[in-house]
Amino acid sequence: MALPAASLRLAQLLKLMTSAVLVGLPLLFILVAIAFWRQGNELSASLLLPFAVQMLPALPYLWAVCSARRAANGLLRGELFGSALSAGLHGMGAGVCLGALINLLLVPNALRWMTGHGSFAYFDLSGIVLTLVGVLLWLLGQVVERASRLQAELEGFV
Repeated sequence: MALPAASLRLAQLLKLMTSAVLVGLPLLFILVAIAFWRQGNELSASLLLPFAVQMLPALPYLWAVCSARRAANGLLRGELFGSALSAGLHGMGAGVCLGALINLLLVPNALRWMTGHGSFAYFDLSGIVLTLVGVLLWLLGQVVERASRLQAELEGFV
C-alpha cells in the first residue's frame, strides 16, 4: 500500500527540514564562536561550563532529529510499516523525552551546583508536555513494530 501524494510531500519536507537543522546548527555554532572571538572576548571555563551544561539537552534532541530523518527516509522508500519508521519513532520518542528530562532536572541542578543558587527542578509545562510526547512517540514506535510483524505474518499466509 502506497502513501498518498500529500503524505509523500510531507515526508520530503520533513527530510528537508531535518537536513537543514543538521547542517545549519553546527554552522550557527561556528559563526557565533567566530563572532565571539573576533570581538576580543576570552573563552574561559566560567563562561563555557554553564553554556555546555545548558546545551546538554541539545544532544538527545539532535538524536530525535536524526531519527525523524530516518523515519522520513523509510516513508519515502514506501515502507509504511517498516523497521525505519518504528526505529525512527523509537528514537524520536527517546530523544525528545530524554532531552526534556535533562532540561527539567539535570540542567537546573548542575547550574545550581556550579553557581550556588537556583532551583532543584525547572517546572516548565512545555518540558513536561515534551516528556509525555516523547513517551507517546516511543509507544507508537512499538505499535508500528508490532504492526510490521503482523503484516509480515499475514503476507506469509497469502
